[in-house]
Amino acid sequence: RVSLEVFDPWLVGLIGAVGLLAPLVPSSMLLMASATVLSKNVYSAFRLETSEERVGTLAKVLVPVVALAAMAFTLTSGLDLVLLLLLGYSFVTQLFPALFFSLLTNNFVTKWGAGAGVLAGVVIVAYMEIIGIKLRAVLIWALWATPTTTSLPCPSTSSSLSA
Repeated sequence: RVSLEVFDPWLVGLIGAVGLLAPLVPSSMLLMASATVLSKNVYSAFRLETSEERVGTLAKVLVPVVALAAMAFTLTSGLDLVLLLLLGYSFVTQLFPALFFSLLTNNFVTKWGAGAGVLAGVVIVAYMEIIGIKLRAVLIWALWATPTTTSLPCPSTSSSLSA
């Protein structure tokens, strides 16, 4: 209401249009990335002889399909879409240790080990989200448990501290 009194109507319309268009850029990038992943990594895995032209065409066809699926999730429950987005981001986060250790000169990370780590991380995050466990509760427990469990196998060093 204040903006209508302060600004001209054409400027209020421009601000509203920018506000409506701003979410379209990241969402269109997510749609294109999702369609490309489905066509290149899923479809091509089952049909090894697929050409790059076919993958590109399939990605273009899958953009509206992914958009309709996202719209269905949004209309049924917006929280489901947020949950899927969080699971996707956590999946990418699970790749960080494998990426970091692969940059070392003595690379000990195998693709099976990285895959197992990613799978374990995704299962843990999915379990925590479904059950409703909050990360802050896990972190508080971990802050208590880590010093306790790491000091259990160590011998007492109280005599060396007094010397």
